[in-house]
Amino acid sequence: KGFPKFPKTEFNQSHIGESEDIRPLNEIISQHIKRALDTTKGKVEGNNGAANLLGINPSTLRARMRKLGIPFG
Repeated sequence: KGFPKFPKTEFNQSHIGESEDIRPLNEIISQHIKRALDTTKGKVEGNNGAANLLGINPSTLRARMRKLGIPFG
């Protein structure tokens, strides 16, 4: 079977640095988690918690928060 084939695209060095909206993935994940925590007023778990809102297990969310340096508790 294998991986799906994607059309080849030319990589143009002149475009590097032009896409300022492309940021490191951990930065985007961190901002997304912080927005979820703001929405839930800092609550991590439970029906109205950030983990539920994000569709992940609360322990997984806490582990990501630790990794990204986002305080909780």
